[in-house]
Amino acid sequence: MRCRPDVAVHGDAMSDPDFGVGDIVRYSVDVSRAQGPFTVDAQLWYQPIAYRWADNLRTYDAFEPQRFVRNSTRLPPRSRLTIFARF
Repeated sequence: MRCRPDVAVHGDAMSDPDFGVGDIVRYSVDVSRAQGPFTVDAQLWYQPIAYRWADNLRTYDAFEPQRFVRNSTRLPPRSRLTIFARF
């Protein structure tokens, strides 16, 4: 199924083999000149969908976009920390 151009995947996501599935981020830090022990803090922030983007779907008279609009109104209004880990 092909999407309309205004909702299709664009940019670098087109060539991302696992787009929509997940990603792994790896960091490498040169500690050869430092002395441990070391502590690494990792944070994952959740960014809800912008109001304007979700509100644009309000005009579509179909179950899926209407459900999406209803659910998006329940999201927090701004980014929030969802996971914090210390290693």
